[in-house]
Amino acid sequence: MKNICGYTKQDLINVRKFIHEINDEIVVRISTDKDWQCSLPNYRLYLGAKKQPQWLTNVRLEWYKKQDFYIDNVNMSIISLLHEIGHFETFDVDEWLERNDLTYQYQQEYCDDDTMTMEQLNLKYFEIPNEYKATKWAFEYYKNNRQKCDKLAAMLGFTM
Repeated sequence: MKNICGYTKQDLINVRKFIHEINDEIVVRISTDKDWQCSLPNYRLYLGAKKQPQWLTNVRLEWYKKQDFYIDNVNMSIISLLHEIGHFETFDVDEWLERNDLTYQYQQEYCDDDTMTMEQLNLKYFEIPNEYKATKWAFEYYKNNRQKCDKLAAMLGFTM
């Protein structure tokens, strides 16, 4: 049986094994909504939907391509997973607090500014130092562990 995010129990086992090879302190759960997220500092990672909206994938990909850490032909869903792990691996409490403040500020700006698009909101969010560092960590890990990442993507049925 699958949940709202589309994972089976075997998927969860495979993801946990993958994550625990990186950091065995991380508790892995399936999200009750469709977003990928982590809870710091209590080491909880919530898996988001197996299939992300195409518009969001496109926005992320365009931003990634402009970064010095970008590598071609990565699985975007694995990058999303690694990004969340990256938050644990690059955790800094001051940056996390700054991230929370900026996230709130950007959401307020989006709600108050009729001209700001969801894409623009996401682009601002990606630039938050904490978010940038987690994404950079994700790409570096993928680059150094491509076979393992591609194997997990295949097991989970993630498409490029």
